[in-house]
Amino acid sequence: MRVRRGEDTRRVRWAEDAGTFVWSFGPDKGEKLAADPEWAADQVASAFGIGPGRESR
Repeated sequence: MRVRRGEDTRRVRWAEDAGTFVWSFGPDKGEKLAADPEWAADQVASAFGIGPGRESR
């Protein structure tokens, strides 16, 4: 999945061998995210400076 905010573009993918989501492009490439989709989404939002309950606009 490609995610972008402003000029910051990153990619996240499911790593079957690791059993979790990982950054596949961007400054954190190769770093693991949570296996739970909701937790991983929170981690992605945090990487873009978006806190809980805040929209990206």
